[in-house]
Amino acid sequence: MRRGWPAAPLPIPIPTARPGASMLPIGTLDQLARYLTHGHWADYDEDWRSFDDGSAGTTVIGVDLSGLTGPVQRLARAAMEAWETVADIDFHEVARGAAQIVFDDAEPGGWAEATGLQGNLATLAKVNIGPDTLDEGTTLDSYAYFVALHELGHALGLGHQGPYDGDAVYPRDAVFANDSTSLSVMSYFFRGFDNPTDPATEAYEVTPMLADIVAIQSLYGAPRGGITAGDTLWGRGMATETWFGRLMGAVTGDQPDDRLLWGSDIAITFYDEGGHDRLDLGWAVKDQRINLRPGTFSDVGDGRKNLAIARGTVIEDVVAGAGDDRVTGNAAANRLLGGAGHDTLRGLGGDDRLDGGRGGDRLEGQVGRDQLLAGTGNDHLDGGEGADRLLGGAGNDSLLGGDGDDRLIGGVGTDVLRGGSGADVFVLDAAPGTDRVMGFQDDRDRLQLDDALWGGGLTARQVIAAARTVDDHLVFDWDRGGLALWGIGKAALLDDLVIV
Repeated sequence: MRRGWPAAPLPIPIPTARPGASMLPIGTLDQLARYLTHGHWADYDEDWRSFDDGSAGTTVIGVDLSGLTGPVQRLARAAMEAWETVADIDFHEVARGAAQIVFDDAEPGGWAEATGLQGNLATLAKVNIGPDTLDEGTTLDSYAYFVALHELGHALGLGHQGPYDGDAVYPRDAVFANDSTSLSVMSYFFRGFDNPTDPATEAYEVTPMLADIVAIQSLYGAPRGGITAGDTLWGRGMATETWFGRLMGAVTGDQPDDRLLWGSDIAITFYDEGGHDRLDLGWAVKDQRINLRPGTFSDVGDGRKNLAIARGTVIEDVVAGAGDDRVTGNAAANRLLGGAGHDTLRGLGGDDRLDGGRGGDRLEGQVGRDQLLAGTGNDHLDGGEGADRLLGGAGNDSLLGGDGDDRLIGGVGTDVLRGGSGADVFVLDAAPGTDRVMGFQDDRDRLQLDDALWGGGLTARQVIAAARTVDDHLVFDWDRGGLALWGIGKAALLDDLVIV
């Protein structure tokens, strides 16, 4: 059996008196998902259900779209691909008599029902996408597409996020304080509108969201060898062969416009199977908050909480935009590019490469063997734990190596270099500027100088002899720059200098 949940009823009591939002529990992803697969059905004295009979292999489901018009058929296909991307499901279009899920538009509204159940095994379901749901059109950011995604979730075995059906009022009808479409397309409480505790901007979800993915994988398992199994480019420049490019193409028929796509009109959760992946948001001009850690939200383009990273998903690289962006990596080896603006980049775990780009940036490598490249601007680079390489670039930069044996290169400008606790190497090249090296540890750290600083022709001993003592530190003056070396007060003690 590949199902993640036991078949016992959900052990979560439903409050008899509906409390205010402040009294409702905040559900974890597992609790929210368990309610979708079991709790909702138990509240209506119905059995939980799925098309998966527990046998090994992908669950193949036949669908009939003949009851829908052409534009709505494209919506249904897009919804099927969205669910296929996050679960071990394979939809096949078949004739009506052979279908397990039949789509139709014969009646008003959007609804779904299981018309065939053998215990917990679904054998037949019907999905209705009525003409009255098409008032906003048949594009990806329309109510009609959301209806197709939501109702197909029902057909696959998911209930609502609370004990409601037809209508609901928050918080009266909620079980969880965080019942919102931000976390589940099966919720009745739209993000940024119905649930006042959700700070997200208004948008339509175009994929299963965080709780949906946990829930659907508990019924069908995670996808294997799907469209995101290899190296995937998300965002700017994505190919139509990728899942999201194909999803957009199925709805619009055109290559998507990134600026429209990542506005505040839609919300998405990325689920990615593997490979080395890249998120390119370089087109954006607004300040963004990008977080690659699984189970977190990001603020992209004009929106808030409009991009989420699913549990178990690892995206390695990010290209931020022209705003003042905050980018947080994950435990993998990340490459984070800040672009223009005053950015803050945090690598977290892994051997990361952080590039601030243009603007005054703050780069924090955290744990791992990181490379921090500040670019132009007055930047702060913090290597954290591990053996790091920090390059200040142009501007008056502050470099902190942290724990580990680090290599600090100030670059152009008047820079401050602090090595930290390891055996560090401080590099001064021929770039103009006067740098300060703080906390130099004699017989542990090393000073590496480019002889172009003074025009060449001197030995290390001669360079050291030319230093002068000022307030218990050494000062070097050269034609192309200078150095204030704190930690040693007498030139005769300095024997850790290398000329290149």
